[in-house]
Amino acid sequence: MEQVVLESGAKCSLILRDAGAPTALASGSRKSILNDQVQEEILNIRIPDKDCTIKLPMARAEKRYFTLPTIPENYGLVSEVAIKNSCRIFTLRTIIQVHNQFSLPVEVYYMKDISNEVECAGVVQPGQKLNLPMHAVYTPTKELFFRLPG
Repeated sequence: MEQVVLESGAKCSLILRDAGAPTALASGSRKSILNDQVQEEILNIRIPDKDCTIKLPMARAEKRYFTLPTIPENYGLVSEVAIKNSCRIFTLRTIIQVHNQFSLPVEVYYMKDISNEVECAGVVQPGQKLNLPMHAVYTPTKELFFRLPG
């Protein structure tokens, strides 16, 4: 088993190790080869900061919400599996996604855990989305701040 460690916003190409070859049809069988190829594909995600592992199904294009069993409160993640240009695209994000409907970029800030300072979580370009990282969503104050340029 190989391990990949990704920071917030990082991208990585993954290759399915054992996709399995289509099986030959038995004589007289009406079973489809396509049915034989559908397998339960699971991606195991370990989140060391929260000391938990979640199993994410990858077989179909869908969105799912997962609860992480953390203390003192439960954190949530959204997994999105999409098919684009015959490739499976997997996105793991927090429950907060900022959509910019302005004609200017918007800076998104959150309150840091330790001090009374704000830190930039990212900049959302016009017409784009920003997936906020866990450390920006699950803060003690749970506050977000927005700033337009100028």
